[in-house]
Amino acid sequence: MSTSIKSKMGEKLIVSGILVAILLAIGWVCIEWGYNRVYVYEGTSVQLTYRGPNIPIFVGNLPNAGQNFAEVDKDGSPLQKGVLEHMLGPGRHFYCPIWWKTKIIDDYVINEGEVGIVESLMGKELPPGEFLVDGDIGTTDSKGILRKVLIPGRYRINTFGYKVEVIKKGILKSGDQEKHVGWVTIPTGYVGVVTNLSANPITKVTKGVQKNVLSPGIYPVNPNEQHIDIVEIGYREHSIKASLVIDKNGQLKLDESG
Repeated sequence: MSTSIKSKMGEKLIVSGILVAILLAIGWVCIEWGYNRVYVYEGTSVQLTYRGPNIPIFVGNLPNAGQNFAEVDKDGSPLQKGVLEHMLGPGRHFYCPIWWKTKIIDDYVINEGEVGIVESLMGKELPPGEFLVDGDIGTTDSKGILRKVLIPGRYRINTFGYKVEVIKKGILKSGDQEKHVGWVTIPTGYVGVVTNLSANPITKVTKGVQKNVLSPGIYPVNPNEQHIDIVEIGYREHSIKASLVIDKNGQLKLDESG
């Protein structure tokens, strides 16, 4: 084979290699941006569910997370199948749908005059007679309603682990009394008498009517934990002003009404 023929074959191989590389690059871009890309808009987040590799020879059979978030290592990589606790915020994200399932979730917005009641959907069962859970979102270890409510603001919450109910200020009827819950405003000249529906082992408060009252102000109140009676304090004053007239005999002169 002559040198010129070898040279031409070498050039063809180089050109073919370049074309293959270009086609692979174009194919990768098309798959990455057209198939793997997930765009998250402002005010939303993406919930990730790890499906796991379909080739067990590489990683073995991964357990399913069930009703708990999937375990991850220190770098955030999943160690088992299931829903990841951490959610991604607005922007472009790239996750292959073969291994990942994505779900867009709207942020919870608590407006002024509202509170958010949070329920933990996973964790251990509470002891009999208890129904309130201590801690914040992401730190709870029991199922139940969180004592702490969400005040006005925007929250990114994973709905696989937590459920949120937004309530405004409300009034509950108890006989002839009105119990205030939610976003409670106590005006000047009044105090709030607190009734705890459950004891709190952390603050050591007991169930029932509390000795200490709430001073005037604004309070976010969990209707599952407390009810507030707004009671007027102080005294009432009524002043009457009159122009007295004395007649010529030195007697008090009266009008038609006396």
